[in-house]
Amino acid sequence: MKKLLLMSACLALAACGGGGKSYAEHDVGVCPSTARCLLNPGGEHRVTLEGTVATNLSYECGNSLYYVLDTASEQLPANQALCPSDAESIAFFLGDRRYKGRWVTLGEAYLPQRLTTRDYRFTLADMVEAPRRIGAGDDYRVRNRAALLMALDSDPATSRLELPEGINQLVSENFDTLIPPLEFDYPDYAAFRAAWQPLLDAVSAEATVSGFPADPSTVSARISNANTETRAGEYVLETCQDGVAPCDELKAFDTNQNALRMETLVLPDGRVLGLGQLQKGDPENGGSEDLVTWEGVPTLAAGLTVQQGNIVGLLNSAAATDATLTGRLLGHRALYINQRVQGGFVTDFALDLPGSPSTPSGGETGRVQGSVLGAGNIGLSIRATQTGPVRMDGASEAAGYYSVTLKRACTSNSEQCADFIPTKELGSNGNYPACLHDSDSNCQPLEPNQARERNRADENQIETFVVRISADGTAYAAKSCEDELVPAGLVTAASQSRATLALLLAPGAANKAGTPHFGARIDGTLDLTNGIRPLYRTDRYSERLRGTWRDLYRPAQLRAAGSNDQGRQDSESRGSVEWRYQGSDCDL
Repeated sequence: MKKLLLMSACLALAACGGGGKSYAEHDVGVCPSTARCLLNPGGEHRVTLEGTVATNLSYECGNSLYYVLDTASEQLPANQALCPSDAESIAFFLGDRRYKGRWVTLGEAYLPQRLTTRDYRFTLADMVEAPRRIGAGDDYRVRNRAALLMALDSDPATSRLELPEGINQLVSENFDTLIPPLEFDYPDYAAFRAAWQPLLDAVSAEATVSGFPADPSTVSARISNANTETRAGEYVLETCQDGVAPCDELKAFDTNQNALRMETLVLPDGRVLGLGQLQKGDPENGGSEDLVTWEGVPTLAAGLTVQQGNIVGLLNSAAATDATLTGRLLGHRALYINQRVQGGFVTDFALDLPGSPSTPSGGETGRVQGSVLGAGNIGLSIRATQTGPVRMDGASEAAGYYSVTLKRACTSNSEQCADFIPTKELGSNGNYPACLHDSDSNCQPLEPNQARERNRADENQIETFVVRISADGTAYAAKSCEDELVPAGLVTAASQSRATLALLLAPGAANKAGTPHFGARIDGTLDLTNGIRPLYRTDRYSERLRGTWRDLYRPAQLRAAGSNDQGRQDSESRGSVEWRYQGSDCDL
């Protein structure tokens, strides 16, 4: 398809009436000062319509009115919308929303004002009943919208959809004859196709397009894949005294309040891993604490509701925890408490999504209910945010079996402590603790050419274990090739040469006995060009610094068992990872 030409004199200015071939021939005539007359691209935040990225698709967010470009310019991205930071929503449409224009809206999503990121990702399933995601993969309203964009694709050889350059002008100027009155409200796929065929015929007279997919399941699969990718990722569950998010640190505000912070990973199939800290007051002054995890492996359903979210304590039997998390992620995949915050009269939801026409129902707010640190029938308001998104394209490049060994700092001279810790892995930005505390609680620094490392053994004396990465990017772990694999993490981004991983060895208390190094978090990027595929720190990949692990569970377990060896607890908190590719078959 020919490149869309921007009028160079008004690339990002509001002083031009066109802006590209999609609109250049449209004449708004004499335009009232109160009307929308000009195209005006610009902003700081990027929005991607995952699964149906379509060039030439129009969008409006705040004072930005433009269309998706196929090639990036100096100011504008390709394949994304660009929105100002104060935009409360974004609408994608075909046609022209300027003065005297006509258009048909595909959907609208609401942009968070407080849980901000510079890169928003939605699917059409997020835009029909916003701020809720439609969970049914075959919902006809989502299916029909996606099918129309797929039918208008002028280059099926590319993964993105490329709409003809004149589509917006054609829709605006022939709206009454080409746009069916029911628009997308056709449960029957054949009836929907027939209703929209006049538009396809008119477009086909000027450009070659793909036409409607014959099998509607093809359309549903495209949306389901996009929903899967945008659901997966890293999330944090947390309580706050006044509901302000994000919570900066775990904190119980007085002895009558509970505080929870739980790291979670949502896998491509929706299963959820998690480990967190629960505290009530000051544990050294009459309060209590525990590490918590899921009882089993809950799921985040297709509609982003939490299912089977039972939370249990791991170490504090005297103040047991057995409670259930419920709620539904809304907007840009966030869980709200829908309560007044900062001593005011506005809820956290209203502050974050002021443009939303509806608020969370009772069952959609984040809530933990049950026994918490020994107290029964406790209710906690819980928020959740997606802190790490996933790009699943290319994840299959990392598929295979791996042997993994965690390294920890030595606390004594031992024959197992032969190797020095590489100097670049020490220090404030290294992989290891800055120091190990001695029996007098003095901090003894780990010095270059002195500090040594050894293989870390878990509570079952397992050192090296197996990780299997499947073609969809899901990672599994096992003690050995003969042991059962348990879900352990996922590939968060990949290319032919690299694959970034996030593993959290916490697939629920029920799977604890079968999980090597339960509670450990492993992060890094695989070098797929190297035969053994070593794991390096993502932020220091060029230095070939080994990947990292960290653990809350093992140090706390040692304390709970009565250990006073602070140096050992420090050494069990973090270190480096040795990662080696075995191949398509397991050999450990």
